[in-house]
Amino acid sequence: MLSCKTLLEANGIKVNRHGFAVCPLHGDKDASLKVYDNGRGWCCYGCHKGGDVINLARAMYGCGFSDAIRRLNADFKLGLDVDGKPSKRDSLAFMVKQINEKHARAEEENKRNQAEKNYLDWLELYRTFDALVEATEPDRDQEGSCAFRIYLKLRAWAAEQMEVYYWEWIAYGK
Repeated sequence: MLSCKTLLEANGIKVNRHGFAVCPLHGDKDASLKVYDNGRGWCCYGCHKGGDVINLARAMYGCGFSDAIRRLNADFKLGLDVDGKPSKRDSLAFMVKQINEKHARAEEENKRNQAEKNYLDWLELYRTFDALVEATEPDRDQEGSCAFRIYLKLRAWAAEQMEVYYWEWIAYGK
């Protein structure tokens, strides 16, 4: 797999050990372009562009998708059949991959929405128990009432559950 680092270095742009390089897309003097490991792409914090190696080639060479593929294929001898028509099997495999990715995104979105709903439900319960604690709080002279102690425990339990779902919501990309 061709990496962004390889593409940059082949074009005379040094990438430091932290993955930063001078961005070739704008008049950059500092290393504002970050190259991520394992083919995860690149991002320039100066011109706010990013993507995969093909997006980088398109931006560097000022060309479209097909021309960028052809140029990468020629420059790096990738051996791709860029002019051939994809087989029906390849087309079907691509469509299945697209459908699977769409379903995975939808499932992720559903999980995020459910975590958000759970968090908000527990927040509402917390507020209810908090109001009950305030309403049943005994005077300093009196010994604490049974209802007050129960509401305190319920409020603490709701706060714990709220925190669990908050972090789950964050994990799914709040």
